[in-house]
Amino acid sequence: MKVQEIITMLKNEQDGDELYSILIDCGKNFDLNKEQKDKLKYNILEYCNHEDTIVRSAAIRVLCFYWGMPEFREKAFEIFANEEEDDETRSDALMSWANTYRKTNNRKVVEFLIQVLQDKNKDMMIRSGAYRHIFNVSFIEPKDWPKRLDWDNFDAEIDWNLLNSILQEAI
Repeated sequence: MKVQEIITMLKNEQDGDELYSILIDCGKNFDLNKEQKDKLKYNILEYCNHEDTIVRSAAIRVLCFYWGMPEFREKAFEIFANEEEDDETRSDALMSWANTYRKTNNRKVVEFLIQVLQDKNKDMMIRSGAYRHIFNVSFIEPKDWPKRLDWDNFDAEIDWNLLNSILQEAI
């Protein structure tokens, strides 16, 4: 698919669900090279401010999660930090932000994600996401990540020893 075709599809679509699908296709299904992504990225960035929450969520996921573009990590963090935003979009923004630090073992990022995990005032989707994202940022291979936690026993099942180990090795 050509960049101009994608831009036209996005601009001509008014339905939030359809926009979401087009955006996710940009991230997952359209075979785009770096040059094409570079031509599209600012068009997609505009949708981070769309009125529909699922469109905002999809746009930041494309830029930072699927495409891993660190130049948009501040936008992802801004969406996450906006407490007026719905929890699902905030959770997707946190995932997207953390993904731009994939396999860096960045101490400040790990510390921040642990703070989010510990904040029992945050929605469980956000807290459980923070837990998973710590492993994404760490050097631990996915096969060695803990299993998904049971939400009913979430806090009791957190492997604090593993998190402390990751934090000690963080750079």
